[in-house]
Amino acid sequence: KLVRQGIKPLSVKEERNSRSLFSSTLLGKQKVTQKDLVVFTRTFSTMINAGLPLNQCLNILGLHAENKDFGEIIFKVKRHIENGENLSDSLKKYPKVFDSFYCNLIQCGEASGALDIVANRLAIYIEKSATLRKKVKSAMAYPACIVAVAFAVITFLMIFVIPAFSTMFEGGGNELPVPTAIVMAISYTFRTYWYYMILAMCGAYVILKRTYASEKGRIIIDRYSLKVPVFGLLIEKVAVTKFTQTLSTLL
Repeated sequence: KLVRQGIKPLSVKEERNSRSLFSSTLLGKQKVTQKDLVVFTRTFSTMINAGLPLNQCLNILGLHAENKDFGEIIFKVKRHIENGENLSDSLKKYPKVFDSFYCNLIQCGEASGALDIVANRLAIYIEKSATLRKKVKSAMAYPACIVAVAFAVITFLMIFVIPAFSTMFEGGGNELPVPTAIVMAISYTFRTYWYYMILAMCGAYVILKRTYASEKGRIIIDRYSLKVPVFGLLIEKVAVTKFTQTLSTLL
């Protein structure tokens, strides 16, 4: 571009990341939060509505982004647009930040010429989704604490309390009832094969995650999730709320 303008640069060097080596290597990249996305979308909507060019909007947003990694992504989107791509296609290159719903709505805004209105509605939708997520976390906090405490108490009993009773029963010489024998066996497993139990839980998590990654596995897990007492009803209500919010935004 400079050569076409008749300008000869004396030296050219690649721009380095301004962050320190410590922050980039040890702390890693900053995750783009919903708050970052809301601020970006709402400010972008205001700028477009004010008549600013698209490239200028993205340049300002990239410079003033609190999350520097998100700022770098905004600059990359800007470069894609400067290379002739439209906004929605540029955003689709970063699915971890801009999901398919976000990109498709932006595409609708580009096609209809109402990009500022669509961006504003997207910001409202993301805010509502964040509020819903907070409510779900609040609702799940109490039962999660109860389950965690119950698991900790059971583990403590199996490792420290039951063995004392086991020594006493063995000294009596009498045959133990089946339920008591089962509890003793579980206690012995907790104390002796605890590392196998940890490996089994990790393996179960990996298998569950891979199963949920496939379409058939996700359908099976979701179907049974809806049948879980208490939690199933909560999952259903959350799904219905997200569906209606999305439908409202699209309409």
